[in-house]
Amino acid sequence: MQRKLTILACLFFCANCFAQQYPFVYYTPRDGLVNSRVRAIKQDSRGRMLFITYGGISVYDGTHFTNYSKQDGLGENLVNDAIEISPDSLLISTNTTILNTLVNGKIGVYQTVDHFCPIVNRFFKSQAGDWYVAADEGLFLLSGKKFVRLPLVYQGYDIKFLDRILQWKNFFLISIWNPENRQKLILYDQLNRKVLDVDTKNSVYNFAQDKKGRIWISCNDKIMLVDTTALKNGRISYLPLPAKYNGLLQDNSFISFDDANNLWLYARSRVVKISADFQKQVFSGEQGLKTTSLSDLFIDKEGIAWFASDGGGIVKIRNANIELLDDHPATATTTQNDTVWFSSNNIIYRAFQNERKSFVLPKPQLGVGTLYTHNQKL
Repeated sequence: MQRKLTILACLFFCANCFAQQYPFVYYTPRDGLVNSRVRAIKQDSRGRMLFITYGGISVYDGTHFTNYSKQDGLGENLVNDAIEISPDSLLISTNTTILNTLVNGKIGVYQTVDHFCPIVNRFFKSQAGDWYVAADEGLFLLSGKKFVRLPLVYQGYDIKFLDRILQWKNFFLISIWNPENRQKLILYDQLNRKVLDVDTKNSVYNFAQDKKGRIWISCNDKIMLVDTTALKNGRISYLPLPAKYNGLLQDNSFISFDDANNLWLYARSRVVKISADFQKQVFSGEQGLKTTSLSDLFIDKEGIAWFASDGGGIVKIRNANIELLDDHPATATTTQNDTVWFSSNNIIYRAFQNERKSFVLPKPQLGVGTLYTHNQKL
């Protein structure tokens, strides 16, 4: 298990130095990635990373990539999604009516009892353990090796081209990938298999649920909360975010939450992390993030942040547990094993295992230029 060490992100050697450069690691086809256009990132139960791309799927074990494409048996190079159904057994949906399996490193074809398979865009496992798929042809339940189409009709219109699914109690929120659809967000009663409401006004980018149960939605260049009271009554409605988030968010962003309930926003070439105590951290070109067209973000079991790019491959930052201290421009810094020392405004700070302690120096200000450690002394 990787030890989580707080890195003080404003370790400047002088107040006017350049922005902090983070330890980014880049993976492209030159490093073994199957394709530079990455759509999504996942992780299996063994800790291996799955990179879903326009040119196949890469399985990364921390040392090397194992790649699978159409020439290896995939139905198509354009991969839409992948899910783990048991250890070392995956279902892989490509942008065709062939559903593939990956079992013990070998590609196969998932055979249904009636030989029918829709174009699966997303897999979704419900809270009850049932497998659903959002497909071009609509909503399906995968049961008994058969895709059972569920009614998704609203005002006489058969809704298709489905994308993301999020479950709240007995309801599904379902988004549409086709921008030409006038239906943008669907409220679906899972138990009664009935569409309750449809938002036709707002263009939805994505949605996510935080650890407090709130549903966040990014749409129409705004980030809002879904009104769960309205959901109970079968309606889609939105609420403004708490005032504490004013000035912290970037609009028109995709949303994600990690296990510590940190909010991650990503779009184009910029990632913003906002901690549960409203500390903001930015990853962009100024901090050394050399990529554009961000398409996905994933925090793995070790707390490592992975960014996917449509054209730039994969970016990894070795430690996502970084604390940004914009109000403490450091004049000196040094490290001692897992401890970081830095000075700022006549105060010495010590950071160790996500805890920070300060030591005020005697007046007048000493103007510390360099810090040294020897044995157990500073």
